[in-house]
Amino acid sequence: ACVDFTGHGVPGAFMSMIGTILLDDIIEKKGLDQADEILNELHLGVVKSLKQNKSSKASQDGMDIALCIIDKAANQLQFAGAFRPLVHIRDGKLSRIKSDAAPIGGFRGEEPSYHTHQIDYQTGDVFYVYTDGYPDQFGGEKNKKYMTRRFRDLLQSIHTLESEKQKEKLQEELDEWKGPRDQVDDILVIGFR
Repeated sequence: ACVDFTGHGVPGAFMSMIGTILLDDIIEKKGLDQADEILNELHLGVVKSLKQNKSSKASQDGMDIALCIIDKAANQLQFAGAFRPLVHIRDGKLSRIKSDAAPIGGFRGEEPSYHTHQIDYQTGDVFYVYTDGYPDQFGGEKNKKYMTRRFRDLLQSIHTLESEKQKEKLQEELDEWKGPRDQVDDILVIGFR
């Protein structure tokens, strides 16, 4: 799971605790193992925990998430996402598997429904999930955002490297892009093959 919680400081920490507890409960105690069902249940849990279904004045905090479930015996990967995609690279070709355009949590009047994408993976396939912190980082000569397209191109250019080397390249590119500017958001990138 690659999760990006809304809120900063205490609200962000609070959301992190709620999200962790709910995910553990949904997977371990309720035994759910379908990515879409887990996200649907997670959404309901956040809404209930923060009483977001009672009033539009309730906290609108929530989370964006990319959730992968890997079945090694069947060589299958399930993916469901709330505003966070999955990047899949096979034989050098990059595919972006879109997430549902609805965050986990928040009062909207009608409940979102998340969907599972199933991928039969092959040896050598590489996957990435990430928060919006890297693409949203300001920098460069014109102090613009790095942007998602440039970030996906970067992932494609480094995907054949060993994990530690990929981490170094990601950090080097980020440092060069932002220069002396402050980092604007949390950054999480998870890659696996």
